[in-house]
Amino acid sequence: MTRASHTLWMALTTVGLMACKGGEDGILDDTNPVAEGPLAVVTTVAQDYATGGFATVSLDDWTVNDNLFLTTGDAAVSVNDGVIYQLNRYGYDNLRRYTPGEWAAPMWERSTGDRTNPYDAATCAGKLFVSLYNDDALAVLDPTTGDLLSEVDLSEAVIQGGPEPEATEIIVRGDSLYVALNGLDQANGWESVGGAVVEVDCVGEAVTGRWAVGGNTELHDWDGAGLLVSSESIDGAGAGVWSLDPDEDELTKLIDGDRLGGAISDVAAAGVDALILTPSADYATFTMTCADLATGALTELGTFSEYLPKVEVNDRGEAWVIARWGWADPTNDKPGIYVVDLATCALKNPDDPITFTLAPYDLDWL
Repeated sequence: MTRASHTLWMALTTVGLMACKGGEDGILDDTNPVAEGPLAVVTTVAQDYATGGFATVSLDDWTVNDNLFLTTGDAAVSVNDGVIYQLNRYGYDNLRRYTPGEWAAPMWERSTGDRTNPYDAATCAGKLFVSLYNDDALAVLDPTTGDLLSEVDLSEAVIQGGPEPEATEIIVRGDSLYVALNGLDQANGWESVGGAVVEVDCVGEAVTGRWAVGGNTELHDWDGAGLLVSSESIDGAGAGVWSLDPDEDELTKLIDGDRLGGAISDVAAAGVDALILTPSADYATFTMTCADLATGALTELGTFSEYLPKVEVNDRGEAWVIARWGWADPTNDKPGIYVVDLATCALKNPDDPITFTLAPYDLDWL
């Protein structure tokens, strides 16, 4: 049994570390109705990162239903099969399941173990897999009850003598899932020692493939050929965006990070059309750049003083970019969500981001 097993089995037999409810009734505002049509679900955060909230946005008219329930200041969200899993990460270490529209209390809440730092959740082969940034295993839960079923050992997937796996994004393909492992040495100034992407058989609950990639690796869903990987470096080739084709066992570089300034904060794509977010060297500004993944052509869309950590693409070909307060001039920043039409490389709301009471932190599609 790995170290993760003992921690998880002990933790998941108890009530979650943080109460399910905020205040007396568990939500900030229970008068908000369920919006009609397809939605974005968004976690939000205060400027001091002390607390957060949860909101929905209509994809049709951008109507916001804000403050549906309280979260922590490090809260993520993952939608699977029409069910919402809301993760409270560093220092809170728990996971909640919500039925859309029933915001007064989660269907269940479970701790993932002290300091495990749950990062992402995905259903595969009838089970819920949870990545734990500060542990050496994926937790495998019953999605209906939240009970721990087993775990997937990741300890052999890291570089010998390296750090914890630092599992982050999970992407599902059939009965397999793919997990990004960051490969950063937290005890040595977060130095990159080389990350990885691993393939896990959801039925057999075992690692069945591994690809060595650069440190601080991120994995992205994609309707193109394979998966998208953004990373600091792969085989000394510098930062960039790659496609990973597990069937052909191939990593192919699509965009050279040097052309973008050397670093990438996030990328999302629909077909060959992609949006890439890049920071300046001092992280004072961030740039949105459209990319043609087939030709490598780049079109700079704009530079922002806001902090742009995340972008997600919906099935309408829209890239939704999260913007929070930056470091250069936060009093003049406009925290919110910017929407980019990928086909035309045009901002739909350049001067009027979708706003919330707090700032957006994470998002997914319902």
